Amino acid sequence: MGGSRYRLRSPQGVINEVVHLVEKHGCRFFTFIDDTFTVFRDRTLRICDLIEESGVDVQWQCSTRVNTVTRDMLERMAHVGCTTVTYGIESGSQGILDSIQKGITLKQVRDAVRCALEAGIGVFCSFMIPHPEDTSETVLQTKRLMVEMARLGAAVTLSFTAPYPGTYLYENAKELGITILSDNWNYFSTSRGPVCATKHLALEEIKSLYADIVVTLEELRG
Repeated sequence: MGGSRYRLRSPQGVINEVVHLVEKHGCRFFTFIDDTFTVFRDRTLRICDLIEESGVDVQWQCSTRVNTVTRDMLERMAHVGCTTVTYGIESGSQGILDSIQKGITLKQVRDAVRCALEAGIGVFCSFMIPHPEDTSETVLQTKRLMVEMARLGAAVTLSFTAPYPGTYLYENAKELGITILSDNWNYFSTSRGPVCATKHLALEEIKSLYADIVVTLEELRG
């Protein structure tokens, strides 16, 4: 989405801006919008060090991947004000994770969620259906993992896969067995409803599976 060039701001530049916003505008809560905040361990820890050295009293949140965090990193992040971390997990089926080349394991998911919670950081886990190879059984596996994570204390959310124009799913829909259900881009949303069916799951089945997961999660929340 951002083109082919990736540029990093220096940790000192980031913290200079944080300090400016605190002193000039009284800001106390920040969101680091890097797609994967912890992808470069040394940079992440340097930002943490500079937050502490600056003496500012702030809280912040970020998004990252379960395979780029460690217990000591999460503890360090919590110590300098990290309140929430969002993990994009996508599926509770290892087979589906492999099919979409997510590059993570279910063990890494469980470890990363537990480590963050034990460090005192709130966890937000995001999932999606349907993936091209999803079946009713793999969606059930996703439901089970979502329930497991919720019982641990994480917040969980389920979105619909949206093959936006220009994406791999859109450009390879026929080969992947994806049927795009509308050419009105106003309906393309990860939250409004399913905009595609797959070779294993028809529209009504996707709706039914989604509704079942939502009901189960609402029951868990009490």
